[in-house]
Amino acid sequence: MESLHDQPEWSRVVLASIGDAVITTDSKGQITFLNAVAESLTGWTQSEAMGQPLDRVFHIINEHSRQAIESPTVRALRDGVVVGLANHSLLIAKNGTDRPIDDSAAPIRNERGEVAGVVLVFRDISQRRHAEQEVQAALAYADNIIATLREPFLVLDKSLRVRTANACFYREFGVSQEETEGRFVYELGNRQWDIPRLRTLLEEVLPQNHSFQDYDVEHDFPTIGRRIMLLNARRFVSVDSRPELILLAIEDITERRRAELAVQTSEVRYRRLFETAKDGILILDADTGRVPGQGTVGDRSVQRQIRKRSRLSTTATTRLYPLRPPTARKQRRQAGGSRVRQQRLSCGSPTRRSVQRSGHQRA
Repeated sequence: MESLHDQPEWSRVVLASIGDAVITTDSKGQITFLNAVAESLTGWTQSEAMGQPLDRVFHIINEHSRQAIESPTVRALRDGVVVGLANHSLLIAKNGTDRPIDDSAAPIRNERGEVAGVVLVFRDISQRRHAEQEVQAALAYADNIIATLREPFLVLDKSLRVRTANACFYREFGVSQEETEGRFVYELGNRQWDIPRLRTLLEEVLPQNHSFQDYDVEHDFPTIGRRIMLLNARRFVSVDSRPELILLAIEDITERRRAELAVQTSEVRYRRLFETAKDGILILDADTGRVPGQGTVGDRSVQRQIRKRSRLSTTATTRLYPLRPPTARKQRRQAGGSRVRQQRLSCGSPTRRSVQRSGHQRA
């Protein structure tokens, strides 16, 4: 059987030129070759490692339990298949230092198709693992903040994928974590957030350090029906500003809008009542006795006799008819109720009119 170290051109030129760490073994699992990267990561030189059992040079443990784990080369030799390394594996170098790695092992077959050895390719993933840990720390930091908030919140990454959401979001929209996390925000539900303008605004948050407020979305949501949502988004700043995330707040303002519409409708009806009334009507400030800026005067014939509204708004009613002093007005206000009386009204002209005056305390 031809061994790998009998093929110097292949082992020295091809394997040595690979940027990842490479170790080869014979059919017994004994090392036949290390490239320079493998020497650097394991701490073993090729001369030291030649003929050594692989598990002595390539010593790997579980990151969490710190227990030794089986090398993928064992199964590659036994079953003749390509095998990947389990997640969270650490390589222990000759000097005792450890580093996270990612690797795979594949069988090497001779001309007869027999397994003649294994090639193990692995790489240092310390930077990637550090970046992953930063992401997890940032998400945990975000989770701790948004978990205490009563409004629905989403945390998006720079590609607008949902990294996490708070419990209120799942409760408000009746969706699960599996339906939400890892998906693009515009794919959620029945694509309720798939709005070109909204997508543009979100895409500008990170590169331009931009934020937006009070973006209205009125939509027929699949689980909660037609609602009006108010969206606010800003760049989420973690402890070390990495990774870049977007915090998207969603507020249901449906009831508020309905209340505002009801108030507007009531005001229109109220004003129409005043405008069509045949009697003269004034709304006075209960404390000062003056006509407020939004005071309304009724019957047009009476309006003509009274000053224009712009002047009424700063005119004390004592110039129109006598009023009781502030103390008396306060007592009258506290007593409540309505009163009717006859009096002569001066309208800012030589003419005086006899009018019937009634007053009522309005809340």
